[in-house]
Amino acid sequence: MAQLSEKYIADGRSFLQALDGAGIVSSAALWLWQSNENAWRYVLSSPLVQQGADMPVKIAAVLATVPAGFAVDRDNLRLYTLQDPAILTLHKAIQTGPGITAMRMSGNVINGVRIEDAYVYRLNRRAA
Repeated sequence: MAQLSEKYIADGRSFLQALDGAGIVSSAALWLWQSNENAWRYVLSSPLVQQGADMPVKIAAVLATVPAGFAVDRDNLRLYTLQDPAILTLHKAIQTGPGITAMRMSGNVINGVRIEDAYVYRLNRRAA
């Protein structure tokens, strides 16, 4: 497994701050290790995200402002609906509140689902 670099951690926080600054509500924001892809993915869940739809314009607009070489990009951003089973499972286990936190989860099992590695900025069910 590739280590989550300090740059990824800092850029993930900056991206969430940019979303917050743009008034985009998010109930989940975290880096999640995807072992089947052998890569870190930035997971975002928001009321703006609809199943099977394109990236919401507001999120795409924030993404378009990030500088070249920024860790969060279209290739590793994963958007989830509020009803996605993975998001619901994470919300059952952890609630961070509306702010931005720094919480590492490694080797956790939640309701039978193994979280190999994750770096959580926000898990706030009330934002839903």
